[in-house]
Amino acid sequence: MEKQHGRNTVFLALVESLWGVGMNVVSVGTVIPVFLLKLGATNAVIALLPSLSALGAGSATLFASYLTHRSQGIKGWVLGMHLLAPVPLAVISAGLFWKAASPVALVLSCWGIYYAFLGLLFPMWLDYMARILDPTRRGRAFGVILLVQTLAGAAGVSVAAWLLKLGTGLTVYALLFALSWLASTVGSLFFLGTREALPDEPPDAQSLMQHLGDVLALIRSSRWLQFFVGARCLLRGTYPLIINFYAAYAVAHRGATVAEAALYGAAALIAQAGSGFLLGILGDRSGHRLPTLIGQGALVLACALVLLSLKGPAFFAVAALTGVYLASEFSSQLNWLMDLSPAPNRQAVLSLTGFLLTPAAVLVPLAGGFLMDTIGFPVVAGAVAAIVLVAMAVELAAVPGRPSGIRR
Repeated sequence: MEKQHGRNTVFLALVESLWGVGMNVVSVGTVIPVFLLKLGATNAVIALLPSLSALGAGSATLFASYLTHRSQGIKGWVLGMHLLAPVPLAVISAGLFWKAASPVALVLSCWGIYYAFLGLLFPMWLDYMARILDPTRRGRAFGVILLVQTLAGAAGVSVAAWLLKLGTGLTVYALLFALSWLASTVGSLFFLGTREALPDEPPDAQSLMQHLGDVLALIRSSRWLQFFVGARCLLRGTYPLIINFYAAYAVAHRGATVAEAALYGAAALIAQAGSGFLLGILGDRSGHRLPTLIGQGALVLACALVLLSLKGPAFFAVAALTGVYLASEFSSQLNWLMDLSPAPNRQAVLSLTGFLLTPAAVLVPLAGGFLMDTIGFPVVAGAVAAIVLVAMAVELAAVPGRPSGIRR
């Protein structure tokens, strides 16, 4: 593994660079919420975006480890799912180009399907990276991959901002979704350059029900996982209320332009790129709990800034802090969970965690969207800050920083 670590890091970075462009040309934090707002959607409707994303991903993720459980190598699965997942983006593009009767319904339904595919893909992808990267250097590798991905993503949102300056009609958005599909599809092909070491023994076959039963039993036998999932439920339900709404709020109430809101994504990605690399280094040296908490603290500061009466340009600071938080999710929180999970159960633990977070990820953004329409976004941001602080306290008190701290 050590000999292939550098090569695999390079090819994974190439994959994620083009996926960074693809996912940020139609940024779920800036471009799509503003698009839905311009189509007349309320905050409650826009809240369906993170809720449908979570429902699609969470309902599918539990089956990811079953699909691959009989495979000695999972490279083919990872490549195939990377090629399949962006197809709904092409469907949205075609529908907008041909002036679909209900563009809001088209975007929301296809976005839910897109995230169902990502829900199957995500645990496979993480498990594959854990298999092909040196565990003692994985945090730094994640940081490098995130750095490349986010810088490319910043270029993606800059392209989106430039196109949106030319116009904000359906045809422009159709082009953005087409570019997203193309970049993601081409980037997926770089998985062909990675190298996977196969295990000596083929895995045992299981029925679907036996597999699901074994996966669900993990939560009963792991006390640390119970607290980890509890804290993650608090975070997974609330952070989309900031990340998916601050740009639309800045446009509607703080004088920001649509193009300026698209550039918030660039600010978030630049902050994400730099902080992700530094948090990865810190995690390799001290364990990944500390950088995870640093990222969550940044989200609390973002909420605090929202509570101030800031003009649109000041929201670049909010964007940057959300970027630090998202960097900690990728470079730190995921590595923390993988470190604590035994290798044979790693993909199952990742799948189970995603599945158990689904109710909070679906229901809390929906409730938050309705509350924004009644009591306003700043009040909701204040509540999010308080909830994140509770989650941080749980993680500090009940979840070990390293595997050596696990009490069976």
